Amino acid sequence: MNKPYTLYFLFFIMFSCKNFSNPFESKKVPKAIEIVEEEETIDITDESPYLIATLDKLTIRADSSKNADFLTKVNSGDTLVYLGEHSIERLNLFIRKKYYHEPWLKIQIKKNEKVGWVYAGGVRFISQPLRKFIRRTGKYAKQIDAPDAKWEGEQPAPWTSAGIQNPKDFKTFLAHFKEWVATDNVEELSDIIDYPADPVWNKAYFKEYYSEIFDSKLKAVVANQRLDKLFRRDQGVVFGKGEIIFANRNKGYKLIAFNSYAQKVKDKLEIEDYRQEFANLANTYTRPTKEAHPPSLRVEFEEQALVVHKIAYLGNQRTTTNLGGFKYRITENEDLLFEQKVGRDIQRKITFKMNRDSSYRVTLDDIKDYSMGQKFVIQ
Repeated sequence: MNKPYTLYFLFFIMFSCKNFSNPFESKKVPKAIEIVEEEETIDITDESPYLIATLDKLTIRADSSKNADFLTKVNSGDTLVYLGEHSIERLNLFIRKKYYHEPWLKIQIKKNEKVGWVYAGGVRFISQPLRKFIRRTGKYAKQIDAPDAKWEGEQPAPWTSAGIQNPKDFKTFLAHFKEWVATDNVEELSDIIDYPADPVWNKAYFKEYYSEIFDSKLKAVVANQRLDKLFRRDQGVVFGKGEIIFANRNKGYKLIAFNSYAQKVKDKLEIEDYRQEFANLANTYTRPTKEAHPPSLRVEFEEQALVVHKIAYLGNQRTTTNLGGFKYRITENEDLLFEQKVGRDIQRKITFKMNRDSSYRVTLDDIKDYSMGQKFVIQ
């Protein structure tokens, strides 16, 4: 048999085998598939429109707002008739030690036929499909009612291990929290902190430094956090990448950690330490020179960076060159290293190197304009 026909025959036999795996087929790594659940269709055509008041002296108002005119009150057990309208906006209220995130409902009082609006947190629906139909239109309702979202990578711990027994109730509380942050409600926020929450030691400290604690970055984390994608661990429930953490305490749900603010305070203290180092070294290191005005450096701090100005004289004319922003890090030898980079390239750096006598040797290495190791006066 000719060789070409022999090869064709062998390939025919191989591909016809049931368990044959094609060696030429590329290996495809399966990707995580996000399962999108279709929205449930709820038919409320034949559902009961009746509601039962669950609070004594429940207020009925003229419109869908807590500031609308007062009409009357009903008592617990009174029957109301839902008239097919509800508010788009949800009102967050704390009633009978429970958090509510509910709309206003247009109703008619059965016993006297007066028409008005009632808060949905104060009534019980006879028809659960009708209750579900109205509830799902809320801003956070789907996220509150939704089961855990699909996760890629590390799986979150169970709710109970994070101290949360009722996830829906906890997520309703977080809907309140998101509103408090969005509206800068310092009073409400100060009441849900488990003091001391390092470095927020007490309520007075929180109020004084509120704008630093809930800065624009942390506010964005809170605003963007979905309530159906909350990561949990043994310590509690995490917002974002751990900027803040919640847990269930004896006195209710509490904010127990300000990790992003704690890091900001730590960085500020380190910068202050470095500022003091520069102050102590200001009159210590000089470059031998015969010039009347030797070149010098003035160091200014800006958050986690510093700006260095080279000051020199040409005759009696003083010139100042801004050397740009330096970011600092601590090397393996515990040297303090300040570097200015353009992309991945280091343009300039200042090194504080520890001597054996615990003093520092300071060098400015300006790769672009100066020789390695050139020393200046520190101002």
